[in-house]
Amino acid sequence: RAGTMVSLPLPIAAAYSTIQWPMSPTSHPPLYFEPIEKMNVIRSSTSPERSAITPEASLLASDVSSAIDSLGGSDYARIAVSLLLLGGGATDECHDLVTPLSWGDDTHFGFGPSTSSRTEAGPEASYAHALVHRREGPNVGEFGMIGWNNANFWTRAAF
Repeated sequence: RAGTMVSLPLPIAAAYSTIQWPMSPTSHPPLYFEPIEKMNVIRSSTSPERSAITPEASLLASDVSSAIDSLGGSDYARIAVSLLLLGGGATDECHDLVTPLSWGDDTHFGFGPSTSSRTEAGPEASYAHALVHRREGPNVGEFGMIGWNNANFWTRAAF
C-alpha cells in the first residue's frame, strides 16, 4: 500500500543508516578477491585505511546468509545486502555476493556457485557489480583491468 512504512530488521536498518556514498576521490580501495570468510582476517591484519568498514557493515558481513534471509532470501535480497555492504565500505564482500549472480563461471571468492543463467536479477546484479568496480577506481584488478574500465563492462551488461 502506498505510504506504508516497512519495518526493516535491525542489522539492515543500522547498515542503511550508515551508508557512505559517494566516496571521496582518494578512497578507492583495491579488491582482494577473497571469500567473505577470509576478509575479516585480512581486514584485521592490514592498515586501517585499507580495511576500514563501518561496524554495521562488519555485522552484516559476519552473517551474510541471515541478513539475506531477513529480507526474504531472494536474489534481490542478496543484492540489497551487497549494496548495504558496499555503502559501508565492504567492497570485497559486495563483490563476493554479486559475482555469482552476474558472472557465468564459478570463482574462488564468490558467495556460492554461479547462478547468473538462472536468475532474473542479473541486470541488477550487474549494476551492483559495476558500482563495486567504480569504487575500485584506478586500481588494477581482475583480468588486469583498471576498476573504472571493469565498471564500464558491467554497466553495459546491466543495460
